[in-house]
Amino acid sequence: MRASHSAAALILGGSNPALVGTTGLSKDKLQGLKSLTRPKSAGGGPTPRKALSASLKPSSLATFEFRMSTGGHGLEWEGLVVSNVKGQAKQLGVQIGWKIYAVDGVMVRDGKEAWELLQDAQWQWRACNVVFVTDFRAIRAEQKMIAAHEAAAEVERLAKLPFSNNYDEKHLAQLKQEFTFQGYIEDVEDRGITLAQLQRMTNFSKDRCHRWRDAASPLVSRTSGRKLHLDFMNWCHLYDWLITPPCKAKGCSFVEMLTSQKQTPAFYLLHWWGDLVTNTMAIMKTHLEMRKLDESTPYWIASCACRPHSTQEDKILHDPTKTCFYKAMAACNNKIMVAIDAKTEYNGVANLLTRTWCVYELSVCLNLPNPQLDIVQASSPGVKASMVTQYLIDEEKDAEIRAVTTGYKAKADREKAFSLQIMEMGLNVQINMTQTSDPLERRRILNAIAQRELGEEPLEKHENYVTVNKRMHSLFALAFWRRTMSGAVSDTEMQRVQSKLIEALRNDTRLTSLDLDMAFMQGGWEKIKMLTGNAGLSPTLTELKLDLRETELVNENMVQLATGLPRDLEDLIMDLSGNEPIHNAGVEAFIAKAPSKLRGLQLELKKTSVGKELQAKQSSLSGMKEQIAYEAAKADRCTIFNLNPSPTRHMVMTVTKTKLAPPPEDK
Repeated sequence: MRASHSAAALILGGSNPALVGTTGLSKDKLQGLKSLTRPKSAGGGPTPRKALSASLKPSSLATFEFRMSTGGHGLEWEGLVVSNVKGQAKQLGVQIGWKIYAVDGVMVRDGKEAWELLQDAQWQWRACNVVFVTDFRAIRAEQKMIAAHEAAAEVERLAKLPFSNNYDEKHLAQLKQEFTFQGYIEDVEDRGITLAQLQRMTNFSKDRCHRWRDAASPLVSRTSGRKLHLDFMNWCHLYDWLITPPCKAKGCSFVEMLTSQKQTPAFYLLHWWGDLVTNTMAIMKTHLEMRKLDESTPYWIASCACRPHSTQEDKILHDPTKTCFYKAMAACNNKIMVAIDAKTEYNGVANLLTRTWCVYELSVCLNLPNPQLDIVQASSPGVKASMVTQYLIDEEKDAEIRAVTTGYKAKADREKAFSLQIMEMGLNVQINMTQTSDPLERRRILNAIAQRELGEEPLEKHENYVTVNKRMHSLFALAFWRRTMSGAVSDTEMQRVQSKLIEALRNDTRLTSLDLDMAFMQGGWEKIKMLTGNAGLSPTLTELKLDLRETELVNENMVQLATGLPRDLEDLIMDLSGNEPIHNAGVEAFIAKAPSKLRGLQLELKKTSVGKELQAKQSSLSGMKEQIAYEAAKADRCTIFNLNPSPTRHMVMTVTKTKLAPPPEDK
């Protein structure tokens, strides 16, 4: 049998029930009574009133008629429970502790509604019928349930109230319950953190940050005073509410709240603290996927690795090699992952390149030997995730070994979505023009670079700023090298960036060693001329490695290539493989015009027209010179000059040197 009525309705008799307790009463006793109506809460969950209705029996209800023409009803109540009786109510036999259930056939929800119905009858001087619940046990059970509901509602209300500050006792209790001190890790550079550990931090924040507030000044934060949410929580918020408070008791780093084991990082993660935590994690995922790394790969993140209550670990020092940042980068084998923040409604793209702390950390890596940047741009509406690197990554190297050019094609596909705007920002970054939320920190950083007292007012201009800026430009130029130089020279925008990139390499007067890969680039010679033409490469270079495989070089290009090299160059490694038009005369012309200080020269001459004898000496400058001299003494040589008109009406001269075949012997 399907239940179609509430328990109270069944007790009261169908859809229009008579009042329980009135059965057997005469009609004049029932005059004025209305059909009972269900309270608003009757269709909901297990409310106290619904629970009471379900437990009612006919014997637990009593109805009395109050005649207002003879005076007041004499009832007093709290909630709906009778607290005092006098006058008419006392005469009728109403008892303290009963509960008002209905008035004039209307089931009442609260004391206010009962008062209004009784007052209405009193104003009209008419009789009024009141139904009482007389089961004290049921009433006490209902009151107990009401108290439990009110307590739960109060707990829920309090759980939504903001904490007074990030050291609120209840907040600290929540943190202590989830994160407990695991043990000290002595060296700051061994405190890497994994993506899974960061995910644990964000999961905790997501569930509890509704009680956190942005305590920053409105001058530095547009969300100042607002309740935090993971959708707009940045690293400053996370540092203030999650990282700093639990670390105070033990004076530890947050990584030491997660593990006591060394986690030597694979990459130093450089990011802007104003970026969303979720954005940084998305960039980490992109980096792991593109590098084919396991999610257990640790990254070094300053906010998690440094002890926030220590004044020593993240100090700004005049000697950058003594800082924790340098130590961490060295522990990562000089590998730095730069997380580029995306453009938002309120911020432009790549704010990292405009912030003093970020640029300062980046400048620290200039003191490392051959630092390697992985610059990652996360996906965003209309922008595909991409990563630029100076060299092929491991997967691309393997592909290149299996089939020539496939690795370079994979690299080009990986980098092609990377923004030219971000590249130009990197090539124009100026540390003395950057900003920070705390002016004192900017002062200390600029003075550290200028080698001045940290507390002094910073200078607007200083030669050290210029040096650091130029070195950072060349660092970015190397990272953007193939992404930029693989572009078409005919593209005006691309050519502008290419010119800035080459200028950045030329202006870095601290640069002594350089490795440039131009293999398989279309229009190779035109790009080589951009590199070696005009003022040429940086004059301070003493070591140079050039990969010029299949760049369409011919003999006539070799002299210009040689004369464009820095005059103080001492060691040169150059791969000319696949340039078939080059033969002995081209190599001879190159060596003849090479820098006078050149002491070491290694050439790779596979798939060229250079003779086997000269190729056998390709790893030694002196050996090649000896072979050239031997061939010159052994055979006659012929130099052929050709003058031909060009489309511009100028005469173009080409010079070709060849060996003459020996004359036939007389018989």
